[in-house]
Amino acid sequence: MDEILQVPNLDDIHFSMRVPESYDGNNAYALYIHVPGGSGWYAQGVGANLESQFVFAAQNYVNDVILITPQPVDYLNTTVDMVIALTEWALNEYNIDPQRVYLSGYSFGGETVSLVMVKRPELYSRVLHMASRWDGSVGALVEQKVPVMMVIGDDDEYYRVSDVERAYLGLRRKYESKGLAAEEIDELVVLDVKTDDYFNVEASQHDAGADLFASDSEIMGWLLR
Repeated sequence: MDEILQVPNLDDIHFSMRVPESYDGNNAYALYIHVPGGSGWYAQGVGANLESQFVFAAQNYVNDVILITPQPVDYLNTTVDMVIALTEWALNEYNIDPQRVYLSGYSFGGETVSLVMVKRPELYSRVLHMASRWDGSVGALVEQKVPVMMVIGDDDEYYRVSDVERAYLGLRRKYESKGLAAEEIDELVVLDVKTDDYFNVEASQHDAGADLFASDSEIMGWLLR
């Protein structure tokens, strides 16, 4: 539950990890890293990152997958570098299929993920960005043609749909300028805005979304295909 990776020039990286018993190193496994929101930060206590259901839900879609969820310390540069370091470590430590390296982030975790994709998009196969905001540029993401899905409630209490739509349209324009057909762009950039009836709970959209998105087969199925 509380693994620690020590990397030069970074604080100790606290994370949780599951390696299937079937893993013996002979076959390449998938790798899925989920970055939780503020409630999963290390400051919230050891194991707070496991309140997020995404890595548990992933086992319903992929059997041969190594699961990692870090405990962030912020949603900017330090945690961004920690996520990259964890990914590089896992790729070196285990037999990982480079075509099946999945990354997702919720809330603050989504901001982290967007900045990871500015620095090292080539490490990842698909990206799921949820209930958040896309920080930074999208140029590196476009150069690598990494598929990304953005999911948010239409009345999210912390993030604005208009910001997510702006990033989505910016990505589409970048691909259009490179001459990609609309059908190909549709595969690379997906926007899913959930209306209030999707949530159908008394809790806020932002709070309820974490569990609902993790249990949504269309969202998780898109990522872990």
